[in-house]
Amino acid sequence: MHDLFSQVLNKRDLSKAGDLFMLHDCDIVNDLPAVLQIIQQISSEADYDKHDNDQSVIEICITRVTSAIREAGVIEAHAQSLVSLLSSCLEHDLKPNSMNKDPPHAKLASDILSCVFLNYTKMTVMKAAIPVAVKFLNKGNRELCRNLTSYLSLAAITNADLLSTQVRPIIDSIKDGNIYMLRVLPQMYTQNKQPINDNVTMLISLLPKCEQAEKISLLQLLQLVAKDSPQLLEGNIPTLCKYLASSQTATLVLQIFVEMATSNPGPFTERVQILKETAETQLHTMPLVVQVVGLVGRLSQEHAKSSLSYLVSQLSTTPENCQAVLLREIKNITDIRRNMLGDYIAEIAQYAQSSNSTTKRLVQQLQNDYADRNSKLSQENRMSGSVTVINVEGKQGYSDVHRSRSALKTSSDSSKLNVTITNAVDRWSHISLPRLSSSSSRMHSTEKVHSKLSALRVGQADSHSQLSERSSQSTLTNGSSARTLTAAGSSIYQPGERPHDPIKQFCSKHLEKINNFINNQVVFRIPMPSNCVVDARGHRAHKRFAKVYFGCAERGQYCLYNHTYLTMKTRCPRLWIHMMFLTLQARSEKALTQEDQQVLALKSTWDSVKNDGKSFVALITSAFPSIKEQEMLLDEVKSARYFDVFEYSSLKRHWLCFLCVHPERATVLEDGNPVIEGQLKEKKGRWKLFRRWRTRYFTLSGVHLTYKGSKSRENLPIDVSQIQSVKAVKRGVRNIPKAFEIFTQDRTYVLKAKDSKNAEQWVQCLQIAVAHSHARGRGRLMHHSVH
Repeated sequence: MHDLFSQVLNKRDLSKAGDLFMLHDCDIVNDLPAVLQIIQQISSEADYDKHDNDQSVIEICITRVTSAIREAGVIEAHAQSLVSLLSSCLEHDLKPNSMNKDPPHAKLASDILSCVFLNYTKMTVMKAAIPVAVKFLNKGNRELCRNLTSYLSLAAITNADLLSTQVRPIIDSIKDGNIYMLRVLPQMYTQNKQPINDNVTMLISLLPKCEQAEKISLLQLLQLVAKDSPQLLEGNIPTLCKYLASSQTATLVLQIFVEMATSNPGPFTERVQILKETAETQLHTMPLVVQVVGLVGRLSQEHAKSSLSYLVSQLSTTPENCQAVLLREIKNITDIRRNMLGDYIAEIAQYAQSSNSTTKRLVQQLQNDYADRNSKLSQENRMSGSVTVINVEGKQGYSDVHRSRSALKTSSDSSKLNVTITNAVDRWSHISLPRLSSSSSRMHSTEKVHSKLSALRVGQADSHSQLSERSSQSTLTNGSSARTLTAAGSSIYQPGERPHDPIKQFCSKHLEKINNFINNQVVFRIPMPSNCVVDARGHRAHKRFAKVYFGCAERGQYCLYNHTYLTMKTRCPRLWIHMMFLTLQARSEKALTQEDQQVLALKSTWDSVKNDGKSFVALITSAFPSIKEQEMLLDEVKSARYFDVFEYSSLKRHWLCFLCVHPERATVLEDGNPVIEGQLKEKKGRWKLFRRWRTRYFTLSGVHLTYKGSKSRENLPIDVSQIQSVKAVKRGVRNIPKAFEIFTQDRTYVLKAKDSKNAEQWVQCLQIAVAHSHARGRGRLMHHSVH
């Protein structure tokens, strides 16, 4: 062991502890097992929690050890020693004291967990750490549980199978009040379903207690349950309906209902009205509501009539891009209840000239279905092999099958046909047609008439028309039928189009699925970037990284990003490019092709960033990004503080900057009045190791951030235009939710609010004030350049 480590640990010499950070990592990395063992011995002493000096020594030593492991990349060699030290913390009380201060072993465990789960992608490390880490969930430390939830969520991305064995302890922790762990369950469900299925009702009862993030995670879990075992949720439909009123949860609840109704639409017959009201108040939920209503309509004639009336009535009020969803459900119902299509076909036909190709195609299909109904009976008769009785020159032939000894008397007077058929339809299964006039062929045919058609009435004019048609088309007598054929050599491609376009083929085949995925699952949760660019510094692939650029769709008068974009580095360019392509297709009225300029731009970006040999076509024709992959993108966006300055507008169905959604707030930023004010703690001190939090009173106006010290003396204000950026304090996977940093050209301010919500308010207000100030500065610069 290094002499300095030996002196600090054996003599508990706090004065020398700071010198440990002057040692090179390579000088101490081989001593770490011995150092960790001594740390465990000291921290396990009975009076450790009473000696502040010992606690300070251990805290500095464990910080130095974890930093050396991280920088040297030797976590796998020392994972067992770290986990052993972590396990020893379980033997002590970890609950905060009466002053809400964490005991020393809780701090020690927090440092070790942050070091270990920073390497959540390493299987051997997670295999050793997860079984021990889960035990901390039931130790009564709320803050430790919250941090551990974040760590386990990361671990579940690549190690869901390891976590799946810990489902029952996690559920027990949730029952004890650790609701944060709900975030982990969706990622483990496919690996271990039974414990979650056994506790579905209990989990649903926690919805009122959940914050928004946990509520969304729980609803995502219920969506997976609905796909696997929908019957488990049928008794909880009334509870779930309560969350249709919120725009943040309505979509997820309706996705659950769609999965359940696909299996059994019966329980939703009494909930159709509340679903319709949801679609009226929240237009973006219309496609999902329509699916449930359509599934209910397949149950019976009565439900079909009610559903069809609603679906057809919505065609005139629904945006053009949603009409295809309505028409698809109308077709699904009328495919089962064919006799009901005629009541609505006239209104449906009004949309035959729609600019939306899918809508136009569905209307054409419904019109064809209706046209086929008139000839359907005769087609069925020909297919069933009915026998025809032929009268030739007054001589009657008999069917070999029925050998009917009676035949209808014929008459050249067509006016008698109506009476003849009406009187005979209930007495014979076959009837013969009357003899034609001398100018027509002398061939007569008889059609099979089913007893189900007892209500059939044939008018005189229609009868005469049918007889004339049969006399003139002798080919039908011989059993052949007219068909419309497509030339075998005809091409489906347009002039100038590639003879083989896999992108167009894929998009044409999956157009509806892509629209449903983007419009009903993605667009309101994950913002789509305007562009993705590869920074090609150097020719080596590992030195390249991708950036995505987010813009404001409105770009109004006070827009924060009227001339710029919010830029974010990404580790997931493959997912972003895939999502951007799917969104591009969802916004297009026709299938994309390889020659589209935007597709070529995405292909060029992919060719620059790919490192696994996968082609662009293979990328975009692969399976849609999974829930886990969507969460990875969402985590990146959250880390970039995107949601501090952007909101999703359900009315305009786009992501807009804060001031485009709330333009009235722009005047508040300009009039000089306080935007937000209150006490914050500033981390200040000459030496970084010994900095302390000091309380200040801060006030943010439109152009200045001012603060006062403890003596009520106002310091020099910070000009908002000089602030370069505002970010939450984040070190690796260890997050300080209440703290944030303000970066200027000359200085960095580290501030901490009273709670996470207050910190988010400060960060959002600062972000908006800074963006507004920069936008105002660009406006003045452009004004001067013009004049």
